[in-house]
Amino acid sequence: MLAFTPCVLPMVPILANILVGQQTASIQKNDRLCSQAFYVLSVALCYAVAGLAAGLLGSHLSTSLQQPIFLVSLSFFIAAICLKPI
Repeated sequence: MLAFTPCVLPMVPILANILVGQQTASIQKNDRLCSQAFYVLSVALCYAVAGLAAGLLGSHLSTSLQQPIFLVSLSFFIAAICLKPI
């Protein structure tokens, strides 16, 4: 469940680059430039989608996120993630 948190999303292109990079022994300068551009664009796209979603939800987003039902459900979700046995 922790793999789907927003702080992990920037690691997706890095991991993809590592997995693809293991197939080739030598990395050219153009390959590095392409992988850097891929990382920057994917992070920008993630933040753009999150911003668009927040914008479409309306101006009362902060007040709706402070409702007791949302806070209780979020606390149960976080507790379930943290207390899951390994």
